Amino acid sequence: MVSPGRRWVDSTPGSVLQWKVLLDMFPTARFVHMLRDGRSVVASLLSSGFDIAAAKDFRVACDTWATMARKGREFAELHPDLCVEIRREQMAIDPYGVTSEVFTLCGEADDPRAGEFLARGRVNSSYGNKTASDIRKAKPHESAPKAPWSNWSKAELCIFEQIAGELMKVLGYRSETRST
Repeated sequence: MVSPGRRWVDSTPGSVLQWKVLLDMFPTARFVHMLRDGRSVVASLLSSGFDIAAAKDFRVACDTWATMARKGREFAELHPDLCVEIRREQMAIDPYGVTSEVFTLCGEADDPRAGEFLARGRVNSSYGNKTASDIRKAKPHESAPKAPWSNWSKAELCIFEQIAGELMKVLGYRSETRST
């Protein structure tokens, strides 16, 4: 059954683990796999203040990113006609190109308002918040730390490399954890 003009958008990272089930339930569904540098994700999780294990334990944060990124990539490779992989970093550089790619996947006409929305700044960011409700407020792209992992200890760098280093390379991210 198709419901023209209606979309269900879920940005919960863990939903990637249910994409096959969702596809079985909704055969016309389209998926956007949003990738982001694992180091930034781990740093963001740990500074988020969320009451979840991945926001409190470095190793769990690394494993969570690696699991979600790997599962999303596997689904995208199995279903290239149903899933587009978007880099979070690209949203700040080319918001109109990113939204155009999503509209194309969905078989919809491009709408520049979506690119304008992304161009305004980051949403759902754990950085720069003074109150819990600030997470939903747009913030300038340049306000995100450039290398939030640069203050990680040697032990943390080793843990990240053990858990996520190879996947970072596969995904095309630089593997050296101290670089910007």
